[in-house]
Amino acid sequence: MAKKNVYFYKVVLLRTVQQKEVPVGEFKRIFREIFEKNAENDSWRLSNDNNDRVILDIIEDTEEYLFIRLSKKKPSFSLQKRDYKTFEVLDVLQNSEIENRGVESFTYGILGYKHGILSIVNVKGAPNDGALNGLFTLYNDNFSIENEAIPNPKTLDDLKEGSNPMINRIEISMVRPSAEFLEKILGWNEKKILEEMSKNASILSFEVKPDSRQPLFSDAENIVNLVKTLKKHKSEYTSVKITGKSNANESQREYDLYEECFKFEMNIQEYYTENGIKHERNKKILLNDYENGMKKLYDDNKALLCAIAERL
Repeated sequence: MAKKNVYFYKVVLLRTVQQKEVPVGEFKRIFREIFEKNAENDSWRLSNDNNDRVILDIIEDTEEYLFIRLSKKKPSFSLQKRDYKTFEVLDVLQNSEIENRGVESFTYGILGYKHGILSIVNVKGAPNDGALNGLFTLYNDNFSIENEAIPNPKTLDDLKEGSNPMINRIEISMVRPSAEFLEKILGWNEKKILEEMSKNASILSFEVKPDSRQPLFSDAENIVNLVKTLKKHKSEYTSVKITGKSNANESQREYDLYEECFKFEMNIQEYYTENGIKHERNKKILLNDYENGMKKLYDDNKALLCAIAERL
């Protein structure tokens, strides 16, 4: 099983001129008007850049939800085919094909019409939630779309609730630190140097580590309070990473607080084993697994997601 990170967003549609929020009950009509008028083989361009093409494909559109695939063109010069019997290397695309064909990275998304909540599977190189802006910039600029990430309140539960949790390192980055903050951190009194540094510095990064091989934190209550404090002040930082483990028998791992704050996980079986040989599962079966897995993840967390998004 492969763990897949899924992110949920509260979708907000705004009328462009008045900047007035559109009721969720109108989402289905607005999206379907775009789809009905601008379809190209059940696909819609989300960008005008031929070298950086982003495409939306509708897989299923029901009364309750819209299931989509979001694809982004990959540069063909970074890809190749290989015959593993002969080890011969071949071009993925012939020169004559490059102009009109492409190889893409893709991911899946589901928009629930009733509550206006969007879920996207995080796939490296594939489009993210922002790709949906293209539907309105290209096809209906009477509206604009804003997606608000919905946090996962169960952040770092495995670390906080472990039998013997410990934290060994904290890394924090922040944008444009003030001269006053630099003075406190560095202990310098040279005002002009600190002011010049503050003016030119774009990011300050620092690391907190224990003095020896002992953990920085090993008390469960302190760890819970630390996570709460970091989450409370996360708007002040660009990055917060914690290195630790939930019990003494595990290997330590790095937790990215910003990723952990918003991700929800589901498992997808990408391979099967037959006669000791590992095989990729059929693409149609995987698509079905993604759809069912995403719907189950939403259903399991529906009350929580709707409460946080204030879409009860």
